[in-house]
Amino acid sequence: MSSVCLVERLKKGGYRITPQRQEIINCFGSGGKHYSAEEIHQEIKNKFPNVSLDTVYRNLNTMRELGIIEALNFEDGKCRYELAGENSHHHHLICIRCGMSEELDFCPLKFLDSSLLRDKKFTVERHSFELYGYCSSCTGSKREVK
Repeated sequence: MSSVCLVERLKKGGYRITPQRQEIINCFGSGGKHYSAEEIHQEIKNKFPNVSLDTVYRNLNTMRELGIIEALNFEDGKCRYELAGENSHHHHLICIRCGMSEELDFCPLKFLDSSLLRDKKFTVERHSFELYGYCSSCTGSKREVK
């Protein structure tokens, strides 16, 4: 989703595009990184030194409520955000040492037998699947620590 589309969705939601809000949008336009609010705050403080972390959180919450971004829980105590609809449905590999995350290009749950769910009288609306381990950079340092 382009930054122009993100701006339009905010405007349709009745929100003005402040310079700070535009800068938050620009963070998401720079690639498929999963940003925490703190990382976004650090990034935009270069241009807007007086912007507060609360402002970043409020804007992220607004964008999440409008369906522009999604909140991700990588179980490290920090919520991370990515553009909604980016690469559509996907899952993640997450390094438990450095926090690096990488998207899986397939859904392992699509192979789930739908008759199994029918038998349980259960309709799946959404799901999450993350694999936690060590990235190639941290695998060597993991061995050194032992």
